[in-house]
Amino acid sequence: MSDSAALSLATIIPTFNEEANLEKLLMTLTKEGILSKDIHIADGGSEDHTESIAKKFKVNFIHTPQKGRAPQMNYVANLVKKDWLYFVHADTRPPIGFLEEITNSIHSGFQAGSFRSSFDSNHPLLSINAFFTRFNRLWCRGGDQTLFVKKCLFDELQGFCEKHIIMEDYDLIEKLQAKGKFDIMPKSAIISARKYENRSYWKVMRANYMAFKMYRQRMPSSEIRKVYLKMLE
Repeated sequence: MSDSAALSLATIIPTFNEEANLEKLLMTLTKEGILSKDIHIADGGSEDHTESIAKKFKVNFIHTPQKGRAPQMNYVANLVKKDWLYFVHADTRPPIGFLEEITNSIHSGFQAGSFRSSFDSNHPLLSINAFFTRFNRLWCRGGDQTLFVKKCLFDELQGFCEKHIIMEDYDLIEKLQAKGKFDIMPKSAIISARKYENRSYWKVMRANYMAFKMYRQRMPSSEIRKVYLKMLE
C-alpha cells in the first residue's frame, strides 16, 4: 500500500494557533503519500495563520464547535468515513516510512498503536526519556507519539473522554491496552523539546510525574491541569 486511500486511513490533527508547526507536519505527511483529502485539521478557533496554511496544502480545515483536544478530535473522527484513524499533534513529526509501519502493524493483527519517541534536541536526559518509550507501559506513552486506531474500536470506546482537559491520550490508550492488540512500532516520532527548553528539564519531569500520578489516582482532570500548570511556572 502506497497511500492513505489504499489503507482507508484518515489523519486528524488538532490545532489551536499552530502556524509555527503545521506546515512542516503537512509536508511530512504528503511526502509519505498521505493524500490531501485524507488529512483533516480539527481546529479549535485559531487566530493566527493556521487556516491559511491548511488551505495552501488543500487539506480539510474543520472549525470544531468546542475547543479542547478531546472534543476537537472526536468531532472530526465522527465526520470521517474511513476504516482507520491516525491522530497526530501539530508539533510532532511521524518517522520516515510511518505509513508502511502502520500498514505492517495492521497486517500483524494490531488494532491500535503508537511509535516510540525521539526529541528534536540532543539533551542527554531526553535520550533517557526516549529510551523508555519502547516499552508497552502506560507511563511510557503520550499523544505526542501519534496514535492509530481502528475506527470501529474508537467508536466502541466512545473516543477520547471529553471530561479530560489534560491526559485525554492516556485515558484512551489505557482502554486500548486493556483490549489488547496495541502495538509499539519500532520507529520513533520526532517530538518537540520546546517544553523542556523553555523550562528546566527537572521541572518538566516533576510536573509530568505528578500529572500521571494524579491521573492514576483518578483525580479530576481540572485539578490535574491546575497542578500541572502551577508546577511549570
